[in-house]
Amino acid sequence: MQRIHSILSNHIMLQLSVFVMFFLAHHARAAHPSIFFSAADIPEIRRKATSSHAAIMKPILSQASSLLSLSVPAAPVGADYSKLSLASRDVTVLAFAFVATGDSRYLAAGRKYLVSFASWPYWGADSKLGDRDLTLGFMLRACATAYDWMYDSLSTSDRAAVHGALVKHAREMYEAASGPYNSTWANWWTQSFGQNHWDNNNSALGIAALVLDGECDSSGTWLNHAILEMRRDSFNLANIEDGTWHEGCLYQNSKLTATMPFYVNLKRLKGIDLFPESYLAAYALFALYNYLPSNRQMVLTFSSYLRDWGGWLSAAGYSLLSLAASACNSGYAQWLWNKMETELGRSSYQAGNHIPEFFYYDPSITAVPPTDLPLSRTLSDLEGVIWRTGWGDDELTFGLKTGSYGGRFLYNQYLSRKYPFDTDDANLNVGHNHADANTFWLYRGNVTLIGENEGRSLYNDLNSAYQSSSHNTLLVDNKGQYFPTNQTGVYADNDGALLFSSSVHGYDFVATDASRRYRATNSDKLIGPPMISLFVRNVLFVRPSYFVIVDNVADSSEHAYEMRFHFGDSAKIDTGLGWIRALYAQDNMVGVRTLAPFPCGFREVDSIRPAACVTPPQRVKRMDFAFVVYPCLSSEWTGKPEFTAIQNASATSVHVSGDIAFDHIVRHADAVDTVIIGGHVIDGRTASVGRSADGRIRDLFLADGAMIADSGGVRTLLQSSNNVNAVHVAIADTAVTVYLDRKGDADLRIYAPGTDPELVTVPGWNAAATNEGDYLLISGAAPVNERGFAGRNNRNDAMFFVKGGKAVCLRPDRSGMMTVSAYCLDGKCLWKSARRFVNDGCVVDIPCDLRRSGSSVVVVIVDIDGVKATQSLLQQSRQ
Repeated sequence: MQRIHSILSNHIMLQLSVFVMFFLAHHARAAHPSIFFSAADIPEIRRKATSSHAAIMKPILSQASSLLSLSVPAAPVGADYSKLSLASRDVTVLAFAFVATGDSRYLAAGRKYLVSFASWPYWGADSKLGDRDLTLGFMLRACATAYDWMYDSLSTSDRAAVHGALVKHAREMYEAASGPYNSTWANWWTQSFGQNHWDNNNSALGIAALVLDGECDSSGTWLNHAILEMRRDSFNLANIEDGTWHEGCLYQNSKLTATMPFYVNLKRLKGIDLFPESYLAAYALFALYNYLPSNRQMVLTFSSYLRDWGGWLSAAGYSLLSLAASACNSGYAQWLWNKMETELGRSSYQAGNHIPEFFYYDPSITAVPPTDLPLSRTLSDLEGVIWRTGWGDDELTFGLKTGSYGGRFLYNQYLSRKYPFDTDDANLNVGHNHADANTFWLYRGNVTLIGENEGRSLYNDLNSAYQSSSHNTLLVDNKGQYFPTNQTGVYADNDGALLFSSSVHGYDFVATDASRRYRATNSDKLIGPPMISLFVRNVLFVRPSYFVIVDNVADSSEHAYEMRFHFGDSAKIDTGLGWIRALYAQDNMVGVRTLAPFPCGFREVDSIRPAACVTPPQRVKRMDFAFVVYPCLSSEWTGKPEFTAIQNASATSVHVSGDIAFDHIVRHADAVDTVIIGGHVIDGRTASVGRSADGRIRDLFLADGAMIADSGGVRTLLQSSNNVNAVHVAIADTAVTVYLDRKGDADLRIYAPGTDPELVTVPGWNAAATNEGDYLLISGAAPVNERGFAGRNNRNDAMFFVKGGKAVCLRPDRSGMMTVSAYCLDGKCLWKSARRFVNDGCVVDIPCDLRRSGSSVVVVIVDIDGVKATQSLLQQSRQ
């Protein structure tokens, strides 16, 4: 059956190739200019350049003017990546400055650059002169674009010279992209379907083919190849639903700024739509949650992060956000674009990336501040979370990641040898990934409270930055997680996993598993046996004050375990009374209290970015580390609560003093059944019980469970008929507020003597409350959307609703490849999503627009690997 499927797939791809080549061969040559605009558009471009787009134009003209007095770069005589990168940028800057102003000085300079480049024997010089990788791609894309834009103003001889060079170097790129590995070409990237070099180079070939359409007999073949390759990229992006990219944010921006012009112009000129709209919309949200005020650094500095590159939200970020705003109608992207412009400004050094921004930007898109968004976001492909206390300039932001080398979707596809990794030599290159599973970051505003020993300099410590010792995670016998040193050594059973995450008013919780990331490295550098059997990190955020971290680490043999915390560059560390305190400017500080092991060993390493290392006093088989992370201002330190802890084999309980004293209970990852600790009994992953001085229950929280009891299990405090994802109960003298996230209808029993059912609120739910002795009974329907279509949920295994008529929101009950389709009752298909990988229990937002369906009832079918669930949506009006 599998062979038949493969044959059919190959037949379909062959037919597609024939069709595309026939289409290209019989399509008339596009007039110049054609990339982004035609000659008829130039007056409007010049109007925008001095009005709505003047701020974007300013760094472009600044850079173009600075080039007028400089000599044209000479041909490279050896490897010269930086020189060719800048040269390619400058020729497009000059060409566009001429288009946008009509100034003949820019034309003259641009012509000199272009004609000089045409005479160079080689455009590739990454690792050696004449190779065929990024620099060839940079030059090919830039010179093709500049040729297209200046075509009508070039002499016949200049056109011929540049045309000849473009054909020569496009043929080189095609040979490298479609042929076998050649050490002279250094075309290692041709089968690396999850690596930025692959789509950078293929999209460069695609742009050149579009420009040379009808002017070169081979342009159709080149474009056909680029389309087939970039379909793989588009497929990848369509299935990475959280908008992340495994190589880190800098390389994500590099790949997207290179590929988006090809997608946009392929659709514009050929009507072929590979544009990854859902991914770009998710990217905008990822950028939004990842943003630190007035700082080009992002929250999650995972994988290769190099400060020398100017941070990630440079011109690439402006360009991509403006595209997300206009192409995806994302008001959030427009808001962040405005905020960056105000806080960060623009640099002429990045002028090349501001050029596509000029075409993407649409001033009619209304900026939407993120005030209506949740303060937490789960990243299903990266397998991590970002939690914020708000969107202001002095808020706390926490980030954590675990996950797979390559990201969850690419990792699964690669190991199963599914598309796009269905060729003989396909590989998943993870050379920019790090051995950093279960690491985390913490900021106040743009001040790094807990960071990593990562990316200090482009030329400093790059060889050690990827190691676990540079991250906030576990070392075992002074060794970290296995890292694929050959860059393509991706193996089964070497992934981390996001086990669970929940967010409800007042509390966030995440559990991540990095057990399988700890594998020995054999003498041949390949993967060896497991180093440990368990490393699960549990983090409970008690908003907005502190974090409880419980790390369950175990193995059948004894080891020296060490947990690391890296602080900011400006931190000064002091210790005392069990606390590690890192002090910063602007009165900022963070304290880390080690509650277990006690006593513990402590040492400080790395004087540039100080790191604190916590170890048990001796080698052990198991260690359940317990920490409290307490960020505050220095002036508030003396007012902090006291933290103490008790542990048993099943759980850790952290007691917090105060007017309302809390017990935060974290179930250990390998505990079975219910756990009993400190008189409390829970069946969830984590729970909190808050009591006032008179012993009254004032606060209850439970995640991934159905019961909390005290008095050794005699008295039930909270009970649900089925597991809740999260529930937080705030109890006043007579009033109760219940914040609930669960599948299906509400069915809660809460110990709250003396409360008035009339004063019970369950925000977002149609719930009713009654008394039963000392207990409050709450029942009611699942949340209904304020406006648009809302799901009438008759199933208890899926949360399902539509947000503002613009997105289907659901929580799948299984993992796998999912499509979502919407139908009228007459069977007409209104809309169908792209296939994407989803994780069981992780909320998924799928952009759509059902508001114009013209029907009061829509049937939605969710298909996950052939298993289908159907729900009807009813048109609702505002209540």
